[in-house]
Amino acid sequence: MADFEAATDWYLTELAFTTADDFADEFEHALTLLQAFPELGVASQYKTRAFTLPKFPYSLIY
Repeated sequence: MADFEAATDWYLTELAFTTADDFADEFEHALTLLQAFPELGVASQYKTRAFTLPKFPYSLIY
C-alpha cells in the first residue's frame, strides 16, 4: 500500500490531479477484478502472481 500512496503522491506533486484520480480508480478496479478472478495475474516462479495495470506502469504483486 505504501507504493500506491507514493505513486499517488508523485502524481499530485506533479499537479496531475486527474491522473492521480485515474490511477486510484484503476488500482481500485484491479483490486475488485482480482478479488473476483484471482487467476487473472501472471504466475511467477515464487508462488506469486502479477497483474499489470493497463494504463499505468505499475503491477500488483499478490
